[in-house]
Amino acid sequence: MSAPILREAEVLGGERFLDSTEIRWVAVTEPPVGGFIRPGELVLTTGLGCDEAQLVDLVRDIVAEGAAAICFSFPEGADVSALPADAIAVAEESELPIISTPWNVRFAEIIMAVTDRIIAQQHAAALAEPDFLLRSVTSTAMEGAGLTAVAEALETVTNRATLILSPSLHLLACGQLANERLTEALSEWDGRLDELSAEQVREYELALGLETASWVEGIPELGVGPGMSVGARVGRRVVALVYAVLDGDIPFIPALEGRAVTQSSIAVAMEMMRLKAAAAAEQEVRGDFILGLAEGRMAPGREMTARATLLGYDLKTRYRVASGRLESPSGDLAASDAEDMAERLDSAFDHTVIVAAQGRKVMVLMETDRHPEPAAEIAAALEPLSPAERGEWGVTSGDYSLAELARGADRAERVLEIGASLGGQPGEVAKEEELGSGLLLGILARDSEAVEIARGILQPIIDYDEQKGRDLLHTLDVFIRYHGNTSAASRALYMNRHSLMYRGRKIEELTGYSLDSYEDRFRLDLSLHILRLAGEIDVPEPDHEPE
Repeated sequence: MSAPILREAEVLGGERFLDSTEIRWVAVTEPPVGGFIRPGELVLTTGLGCDEAQLVDLVRDIVAEGAAAICFSFPEGADVSALPADAIAVAEESELPIISTPWNVRFAEIIMAVTDRIIAQQHAAALAEPDFLLRSVTSTAMEGAGLTAVAEALETVTNRATLILSPSLHLLACGQLANERLTEALSEWDGRLDELSAEQVREYELALGLETASWVEGIPELGVGPGMSVGARVGRRVVALVYAVLDGDIPFIPALEGRAVTQSSIAVAMEMMRLKAAAAAEQEVRGDFILGLAEGRMAPGREMTARATLLGYDLKTRYRVASGRLESPSGDLAASDAEDMAERLDSAFDHTVIVAAQGRKVMVLMETDRHPEPAAEIAAALEPLSPAERGEWGVTSGDYSLAELARGADRAERVLEIGASLGGQPGEVAKEEELGSGLLLGILARDSEAVEIARGILQPIIDYDEQKGRDLLHTLDVFIRYHGNTSAASRALYMNRHSLMYRGRKIEELTGYSLDSYEDRFRLDLSLHILRLAGEIDVPEPDHEPE
């Protein structure tokens, strides 16, 4: 509460618990809150669209999630402009501080102020030693002045051109000396980086990302000479690379400069954590809004329009919708979770798409005009991953506005499911326009009455296969696929024609349908498709395609 950004904040309740409340992190959420809050978080919310009774329920839900404190910011002109007494009472009973801030105080600034204090506390032991960090680097770290300020602080100490790179070698920031001495390299950086292979980038990441400053021979492909580099780490993960270029005739002092570069990485790590916290909070709000529309929790109307406007979305824009699932029908989980996948796709598309993730599902909205081949673009973005990590995907052929997103999301999910049911492999991106009759059959497979009828037609064969250990169902499927051609079907089944004809007579005896009748074959074929798409049977594909 001593942070300058909260000087106009008002404590509504739970004031006596302020000193004993520990804040572990910050979350931004809107109703419903289930699954979006972790214990110990300071929850920022507008309560937009809630009446007084719903605000009481919102506070109760946040308390139930284990939040440490709540901060409300009511929009100007909202129907409810103050927190009702009953809501404050719920917080008081739970020993939970509850405050309000003016609408003009940005959540991102509150997040940065709080995370600054959390991060500073984490590094308190190191920062308490007067000589641990050089004064200029310490100042930039504590003030959160930005990556460029960290680079320039290191340049002041070492007189070396300083670059701050992502692990993939993208330029995040640089100092003034770097701008002056590496003008040509910086102007051509992105183009040269595109020419490096993934293996080369990975090798440089490993060489430049050590825990302490180390001598490196440079990155000649990017026009950078020898220097000292260190990895800025959050936990065990390298989040950035600090590179001081040893150009010119200035004598090199390993003890001093190595120490300065290593210690600068702490400031870079702190700044990257701040940026990630702010970005994650904004992404969570945007993701919750998009998922709310997709799941039909928010109907088109004034509330939806207000939220879309606040988040900067144009309601007239139309999107192709892609739905991804990182869990196969067999239950095997992908190696990466949905949030990592969402971050990868957002970065791969250079933030030109809308990405939302929840649980094991990812949704991507791609502007129709900017992304004419969405399926191919998603496949390209997933290519570096193994098939198991890519998950299963479905992309709509039509486009949808945000007001129509529930329909678009349902269609994308249906494309995903049907693509997987029709033999799609992990990592494949199913396109609606290529599923043909599968989509029409998929509608029948979601109808309980149609599934019941199909099951009734094929149940005698299913029971016979289970009792006798035979595969008449597979035989029927292959026979129909080969249009009743016994020679072709027997070759696909690796059996002689007489055995196939015997099995055919058994199928007719069990079902009462004739395989010589087009109408009867159609009923059997349709039943096979419906039960397959409904997930009730798993009939293998024939080894040979029909000629």
